[in-house]
Amino acid sequence: MIVLKSSIELGAFGGVNENKDKLYLGIGANGKVQGILQIPSNFFIPCLRGAKLSQTDIQLIIGGQTTARISGISVSEGMKQALNNIDAYLGAMAQTQNRLFGVRVWVLVPKVLQTNFRYKEGWGIEGALITKLPEWDWSSKGVEPVVQAISLEDGEEFAVMLAADPPDAEPRGGGNSQEITVYADADETPYILLAFENTVTEEEIQNTLSVTKKDESNRIDINWVGKDGEIDPTAEINAGIDLIKNKDDGKEYRVALLRLKDGGTYVVNTGALDIQKSQKATVTPFEKLDLSLNSGKVTGQVEYAEMNTEYTLRTYLAEKEGGADYLIDEQIVTDSNFISVTVSPSGTRAPTGEYYVTSFLMTEKSVEVTENGASKTVNALAAIDSWQSDTTVDYTNSNQPAAPANVTLTFVGNEVMKAAWDKVDDADGYRVTVYQKDGNEWKDTGFGYDLKKSKDGQLDNSINMALTVGGNAVKASGENSAVSVPAENLEADKDYRIGVSAYREVPYFTESTGAGSTESTETGSMEGEETSAAEGTEGSTAGSGGTGTQKALTAKYYSKETQSADDGVFLPEYKELKISFKVGDKECDKDNGVFHAYVGENPGTLTVNCDADSITITRMDDEDSPTTLTSSNSYDIPDFTDSLMLRVEGKQNKDVTSVFLLVSRDETPPVLTLSDPVFFADRDTGEYAVTGTADAGSEIIYGKTSQSAAQSVTAGSDGRFTVSGVLRGADNTGVLFLSAKDSVGNESTQQMAMITRQTRYAVTVNGSYADVSGAGSYAAGSVVTVRAGSRSGYTFNGWTSGSNVVFDDPNAEETIFTMPDGSVTVTANWSRDGGSSSSGRDDSDPRYAVGIPDKTENGSVSVSPKNASQGDRVTVTAEPDEGYELDSLKVLDKNGKELELTDKGDGRFTFIMPAGRVEVKAAFTEEVKISPFRDVPTDAYYYEAVKWAQKKGITGGIGNDLFGPYQPCTRAQIVTFLWRAAGAPVVNYAMDLTDVPSDAYYAEAVRWALSQGITTGTADGRFSPNAPCTRAQAVTFLFRASKASADGAPAFSDVAADAYYAEAVKWATDNGITNGTTSSTFSPGSGCTRAQIVTFLWRLYAEK
Repeated sequence: MIVLKSSIELGAFGGVNENKDKLYLGIGANGKVQGILQIPSNFFIPCLRGAKLSQTDIQLIIGGQTTARISGISVSEGMKQALNNIDAYLGAMAQTQNRLFGVRVWVLVPKVLQTNFRYKEGWGIEGALITKLPEWDWSSKGVEPVVQAISLEDGEEFAVMLAADPPDAEPRGGGNSQEITVYADADETPYILLAFENTVTEEEIQNTLSVTKKDESNRIDINWVGKDGEIDPTAEINAGIDLIKNKDDGKEYRVALLRLKDGGTYVVNTGALDIQKSQKATVTPFEKLDLSLNSGKVTGQVEYAEMNTEYTLRTYLAEKEGGADYLIDEQIVTDSNFISVTVSPSGTRAPTGEYYVTSFLMTEKSVEVTENGASKTVNALAAIDSWQSDTTVDYTNSNQPAAPANVTLTFVGNEVMKAAWDKVDDADGYRVTVYQKDGNEWKDTGFGYDLKKSKDGQLDNSINMALTVGGNAVKASGENSAVSVPAENLEADKDYRIGVSAYREVPYFTESTGAGSTESTETGSMEGEETSAAEGTEGSTAGSGGTGTQKALTAKYYSKETQSADDGVFLPEYKELKISFKVGDKECDKDNGVFHAYVGENPGTLTVNCDADSITITRMDDEDSPTTLTSSNSYDIPDFTDSLMLRVEGKQNKDVTSVFLLVSRDETPPVLTLSDPVFFADRDTGEYAVTGTADAGSEIIYGKTSQSAAQSVTAGSDGRFTVSGVLRGADNTGVLFLSAKDSVGNESTQQMAMITRQTRYAVTVNGSYADVSGAGSYAAGSVVTVRAGSRSGYTFNGWTSGSNVVFDDPNAEETIFTMPDGSVTVTANWSRDGGSSSSGRDDSDPRYAVGIPDKTENGSVSVSPKNASQGDRVTVTAEPDEGYELDSLKVLDKNGKELELTDKGDGRFTFIMPAGRVEVKAAFTEEVKISPFRDVPTDAYYYEAVKWAQKKGITGGIGNDLFGPYQPCTRAQIVTFLWRAAGAPVVNYAMDLTDVPSDAYYAEAVRWALSQGITTGTADGRFSPNAPCTRAQAVTFLFRASKASADGAPAFSDVAADAYYAEAVKWATDNGITNGTTSSTFSPGSGCTRAQIVTFLWRLYAEK
């Protein structure tokens, strides 16, 4: 229905017959007034039922005429006759439109009466969600605007209807001179209307028209009103002229409307201009408030009050003059001549501040409507006049805390600003709003914080705000794929300021949906909000307390907002510094975000390469004693045991880049192994090559005496090395002393290689299936080992060769012989199982063993399969004990060469099997906790959960190495986390949610969640992606995703047995997902932080 916020003054022309027992009325108006649109409680769009919408224009259209008896008949019966005789219409239409919805209300009289108030015939309510309402057209309702207006007064349009003269009505006379009598009481305004041919000009009328009072000769001066509609209140006559079309005859007339100062008999003379029609009318004023404000009281009266009419007076406080922000009084006017309203200086009706006072005079309108076969009476109060004070009153809210003082915002670096303010003693929390400068204006960013008391009752009055730029989100790309895109966030290189409000939470009670709702009148007009209301959007049960039971709620009372300095704080974009290290002359490598250095008995000096204003190094086992480096950027590594973790911070302006360096103690000398104790030099040239293996990259130091060892070569990545030389002159023998030295200075024991000038001969091995058959070059007299290996489907039948070769055991798969003076060929012989013998290779597929250590400290290693053929993929699984992690894992082939491993995650690695046996070597070390994000301490309860979620790709944080653990987790974020935990599956499922764009990062996650029955959205085809996820919703999502079930009722006082989330809460507590907020409460309506959500996910998926 339409509720007007100010009175409407409409005009009407009328006259009586000679006997004065019959009244003739002609009415008409087109125009707009201001009002408020209030929707009935049974409106077909549920979310708008009972809503009081914004101020809007109300289009009015009036036209018609009627007759009624006024003598010898009651007023009621006369009005009935007027309604029965009416040949007119009155229409009103109001609408409001925004991006989300549009609502329109319209009514036509008498059509609404003739159709017995049938919906959509004489009245209607139309609505549209998302889309716009169609353009309004009165003709679509069966009427055409035929009324036009002449403006005679600022803000007032007096409608003129060119109807036929009533049969016996005045005026008298004819032609171009008429005598017209207009009766008007003291409060009424008389009018005369004169109609001329349309060819008559405005100037001709003004120059010709003269008016005198009867029996007087003095011509009355006429004030012709201009386009601005300004009248002269002292003038005897104010007049206006316009061109108007008559409905009955379809002709246009030039009309002059005369507004008279007093009633009486007037003689109108138009000279040569013929008067085509003339009428007279009076306008009676409507009810009007005459009030004043003095000493906290509004007093006065209702002028022109109607008899037997009940009035209601509503009084409001408003921040702006004429507004209606906070209702402070409502009373029935029992005496229209005496009104008194006390404006209390304190209470809980409005926030503390200065306010204007506004009063509305209202009457109740009732109408009986039929909808869906049921009859219902709809009542509403309609405002017919208003009054507003021109001075303000002071009001103090007794529940509202004081506003915070000294609000400051400081840039502290790394896209982080610190907000601080003076403590408010009686506050239960603070609301922090972040503003960004846009041109010359500060605009609310939509980001902010709600700081509450901790469990021990502490309330912080400062916060570090990480307003980072970047991060990643998932965006749908085509039908079956998704891509990573930058996430929306606040911008760097912008100016910011904050506003802080303190608030108090005051308890009150409300009943659940089943029993109706009761709310304290002391909080109903406040800007309070329910802080523990049931969620109710994921199921059919709205409340958590059960039907008919009461539930304790709280309302928040906010103080005035105090803002930081108007010049704001500039937040520069964080630029990460490049940092690298050297220990001695060796560069430190970076692995998984951590630099590594290895030192020996003497740790040495660390050199930091970083272009920064200052560099600070902190031992993580002694964080209270950081060291600031000098200009040389060098740091003497202190003595330590096993390992030392250092945090190195480079500071540029206020931004700090932090990296970690793990320094490990290595005092174990490398292992040097010579290929043979005796090496042979070429008989003619004396050239020789001493070969062997050592730790990869180690320095091989050698010399001809133990004291002269100063030359060196470097072992390769496989540990192998070769030292070449030449025997001197006629020397047939020589020695070489060798040792291995690693990067940290540890040196092995010297070994001596014997060199002799002797010819080497070739050994050729045929039919061998061993990785090392023994083929090669050997000196005469040396011992040669040959190996046959194994061959699938065959049995070894022994070795054969020339007569100069004598095998130690010719039937053994591995045997030896002494190298004769000349090259030889040996053959391994085979017989097919069940068939003939053969030698040489065929298409059989030998399998080789995968060796693993019998026992490994602090962990275990397993392989699959344990025997594999060349080219097979072998999986190695390394499982560290609690508190340990995998330090190194190597797979070495038969020659000691390290094979390439592929990390499959969760401690699983794979490699390709070579042609021969392999050995797996693993080492485990005590776990060093390194947080994946700068704002996630390693001792935080959620550390392991965040670390797991980051490693699994469930979250990449909010950017700039930050996770945002205490930021609210939205509904879009939790379904995205669940979707990624499930492997980010692509589903073919029709999704029709109006607030989930197809290119949103969470679109595919929501589609998947809908297909799995994890969520059905909120209401009206929406998902509410940016709404904070409550605890009830979070456990419901996890419960549905787990496909689990639970028996029994949860043991929490705030979780009703029939709540949609009751089974989910029971399951979550039974399975250790959450334990509730206290021993007896679960707080289903409280929001969840990002840290809490990943902890729930970790407990569900990672701890199984």
